[in-house]
Order: sequence, then structure tokens, then C-alpha cells
Amino acid sequence: MASNRLPPDPGAHTSPGMILDRLARGATRAARITHTEHLPPRIGTHADWPAQIRPEVIDAIRSAGIDRPWAHQARTSEHALRGESVVVATGTASGKSLSYLAPVLSTLLDGSEAPNGRGATALYLA
Repeated sequence: MASNRLPPDPGAHTSPGMILDRLARGATRAARITHTEHLPPRIGTHADWPAQIRPEVIDAIRSAGIDRPWAHQARTSEHALRGESVVVATGTASGKSLSYLAPVLSTLLDGSEAPNGRGATALYLA
């Protein structure tokens, strides 16, 4: 029976495919992997930032080299700005952080007051 352990050499290259192959081997495959699916890459679409995003925030984002948001970032920001809960599930490095940072920074800069008379507050849970 082959070992499912990863190579002990920290310099060895281990791809996601290699990890899936190792997990799929053996008698207990069904207990470990119930479904895999390989999706082809898709072309991203850009959008404009919602009007409520402060110009200072947009300028800072642009200075970091991001001219326009991806469509999912703009939609997520719109939900957040309306005070709605939103869940974003996209691939690694697809802009999830910017999706919530832009509306939060804009709201904090607006100085919107909470019912208790204090300024806006942001709480991040990860």
C-alpha cells in the first residue's frame, strides 16, 4: 500500500494535483474525497466602483495599480454599502479582500455615526 504522506523535503514541489492524487489512493478514498471538479479558467469582467465609494479610496486603489474593480468586487461593495450581509467565494487572489475593504474604508472616511453617537466601526472576523 502506498503512503499518502507528502514528501519530507520542504523544497520538493507539491502541486494541488499531486495532493489530490495521494488522497484519492487507498481503501478509504470515499471517506476522504467525495467530489472533485476541474473548472476551466474564465475571462474576468470589469465594472465601475459604486458611486458611494469615496474618491480617496478609489485613488489609493488606482495608485496600487488597480484601475477598475472586477464585477464581483463592485457587486459585493454594493451589498456592503447597503448594509446587507454578503458572502464571496472566489478563487485565490481574485480580489475578495478589496471587495470588503473599499466599502469599509469609504464608510469610515464618511464618519457615519452609529446610533450610539460614535463613528462607524468595522469588525473583521476571519
